[in-house]
Amino acid sequence: AVGMFKRAVEADPEFVEAHGQLAYARALLHYQYQPSPTLPAEVLDAVETAESLDATHPRARAARGWYRYYVEADYEGALAVFRGLLEVRPSDGPLHRSVGLLQRRLGRFSESIESFERARRLDPRSPIILRALTYTYIHARRYDDAEEVLALRSELLPEDEGFNARFLALARLLATGDPEEARRTTADLLAREPADACCDNATLPLYGSAWRVLPAQDRRAAMEARAQELEVDVARGDTVPLYHYLRAEIAVLDGRDAEARATWETALAEYEKFVAAGEEDYRDRMVRAWSLGRLGRGDEAIAEARAAASDPEAMNDHIQARPMTRALLAHMLARFGGQAGRDEAMNLLEPMATAEYGWISIPGLRADPYWDALRDHPRFRRLVSGQAPASAP
Repeated sequence: AVGMFKRAVEADPEFVEAHGQLAYARALLHYQYQPSPTLPAEVLDAVETAESLDATHPRARAARGWYRYYVEADYEGALAVFRGLLEVRPSDGPLHRSVGLLQRRLGRFSESIESFERARRLDPRSPIILRALTYTYIHARRYDDAEEVLALRSELLPEDEGFNARFLALARLLATGDPEEARRTTADLLAREPADACCDNATLPLYGSAWRVLPAQDRRAAMEARAQELEVDVARGDTVPLYHYLRAEIAVLDGRDAEARATWETALAEYEKFVAAGEEDYRDRMVRAWSLGRLGRGDEAIAEARAAASDPEAMNDHIQARPMTRALLAHMLARFGGQAGRDEAMNLLEPMATAEYGWISIPGLRADPYWDALRDHPRFRRLVSGQAPASAP
């Protein structure tokens, strides 16, 4: 998309909509896929160019909002921009979706559901809006509603089978705690497009429960397919820590422990390249913590997970980064922190599992091997039995 919009502005330098869309595409690239020291300046350049052409144009105004959202992590500032746009475009479904995204980040979950449902009424067949609504319904523990939306989305966008199947499996596992439901739901995806079934390593603490209950041979097949896709990037000389992460996990499943350890070390070295380039963020710290944990370097893993959880961007993102980093920290404390660490892990886990909104459910805790280090903790046993958490000692 970046290349397409660059060509558009080169062909017509006064095309304000193209400059606005270029800003959005660059901002999204920076946020989700390829953070770099140069992209923020490139986003801002496109924003300011659009504003210089017509500061009142909706695309120019939206570009400023996306810059605040995806580059500056200024969620309140971005929300103000999009709410201002709604005053002149009240029937714009995607704009209501943008407002809902920001309300989620800020922890205003009931407001975000209202915004997404309004967006759906205005544009009922938009796969992008349905994706956001799916994500939000699961987080709101409205699993039946999530299944309904996913069924419609699968009809409209069957080629995005990876998202549809993974999140349907997640909804069913969180609702029932039955691993077989997750396995049945992803069976067709594993047979047809195994790489699409592979769970992103950075999001494992949050969305990985349905992945972790899959049989080892299925996880191996998915990781192998995904690793093969990444070999092109590795051969080109790109820094791809995920590739080494997958190769190490495959070696673990195969019982090739020495190779696994060496590959974890390689993954850590790859992450150091991000640090040296000044590109590290809480996601990099999370995966580095996981690598250190796999190497048995428990104190370092806890320290890295704690740094991720205390990152300002993570602390301010209530829908994803905050719960994700806290779940990782709880996991590392449970594994490596001794009794005091296990108690601290429960202090983190109990509110996440019992809150009105959340990615961790009590049925899911019963099934998810991620929490095996806490199985014998009295507070964990009480939690998964459905009793209200007792006061921490």
